[in-house]
Amino acid sequence: MNYRPKPYSGRVILLRTQAAQVSYPTDLTAGWGKLAAQVDVHHLPGDHITCQTEHIGDVAEHIAKYLRAYHGEDERLFRPAAGDCRFT
Repeated sequence: MNYRPKPYSGRVILLRTQAAQVSYPTDLTAGWGKLAAQVDVHHLPGDHITCQTEHIGDVAEHIAKYLRAYHGEDERLFRPAAGDCRFT
């Protein structure tokens, strides 16, 4: 495969599960920090599967927060400068 991802000047919102610690123990952005100008990292319990089942409420809460911000209900989420990496 010859695909090479290009840098992305926008923002990536990464919902990182506890299980990602195994695959990316030293890179909290799971590789996205090398490509995106800004990465917001949010830690979630469980793994990829449990985020679709028992932790779906946590996933929905994070998505809803960013949708509210996108629609102007909470502008604080869209103020950081490009190149910032935030963790919650």
